[in-house]
Amino acid sequence: MNKGMGKALLVTIIIATVCALGLAFTEKMLRKRIIDNQALAESKSLLKVLGFKDVKPSEINDIMKNSVKKIQFGTSFYHKATNVQGKIILAFPMKGKGLWGPINGYISTDETRRTIVDLIITRQEETPGLGAEIESESFYSQFRGRKIFADDNPSVVKISVAPGRRSSGEYEVDGISGATETCKGVNNMIRNTLTKAMEYSHVQN
Repeated sequence: MNKGMGKALLVTIIIATVCALGLAFTEKMLRKRIIDNQALAESKSLLKVLGFKDVKPSEINDIMKNSVKKIQFGTSFYHKATNVQGKIILAFPMKGKGLWGPINGYISTDETRRTIVDLIITRQEETPGLGAEIESESFYSQFRGRKIFADDNPSVVKISVAPGRRSSGEYEVDGISGATETCKGVNNMIRNTLTKAMEYSHVQN
């Protein structure tokens, strides 16, 4: 190998090394930005069910720090806040399983844990136009103000999601046509979360 070829090879190696380092740095920064954006979106969803509507991204961290309290017990937790109307709202994380993958979200109740305030889905992998409609305002709106328990039996969750059809009673909300399995998964997730919410009522907050 002559001197000219050696220099060319060295330059090529240096350029390749610099490019590789640059790509690694860019990937790291992009990954951090993605994680930060995901955390911001999660906090915004939580604030929404706690009654903080139309929150600007620049306001989210301050509200989370100053107005929302995380109640931890063992490996479980929920959030408590006094919203802009001065009402105490409790928000419980939901985890369930749909037809194609995990379903996550939040459901909030009033301080007595007897009436639903709001609901939001933060993750789902269901079929677009069918099961994915669980992540829609028309689905969420059915839950607001709904009683969780019957007046004569305040220990058993009554609210439910009709399995792929229209509701047929006071404690049932409309399912999504053509998405029976998704509706069953959401129904189990909501009912399990609300049952646990009553069990959490003994926790000091």
